[in-house]
Amino acid sequence: MLRNNIYYWVFPYTFVVIILSLIPVPNLKITEFDLFQPDKLVHLSMYFIMLFGWVKSKFFNESELKFKSLIFVFVISFSTEILQGTSFIKRYFEIADLAANAIGILLSYGTFVLYPYKKSQS
Repeated sequence: MLRNNIYYWVFPYTFVVIILSLIPVPNLKITEFDLFQPDKLVHLSMYFIMLFGWVKSKFFNESELKFKSLIFVFVISFSTEILQGTSFIKRYFEIADLAANAIGILLSYGTFVLYPYKKSQS
């Protein structure tokens, strides 16, 4: 039952994250590279939850599910950051955001894919 529910919320959740990432923010200041800003925790959390949703939704074929989910979420993260760097979005590309996204994705992958696999092998 949980997997069926996840299947229905993962699409809107991903869409909302993309939209929120691309909404223009007026007078946004460019900051120095710093992974220890509060918004980086938000980035980490959003992508942690996103990968969890895609893995548990089983949207992709079972044999390649986890790796395709990982690549898919990385592509979304990278694409939104690249689009933020364009002139029509009126935001900016930030390496620290991309790093926080990647850390969230990798933590989620370790928690929901690698750890259960290692545990089942014991």
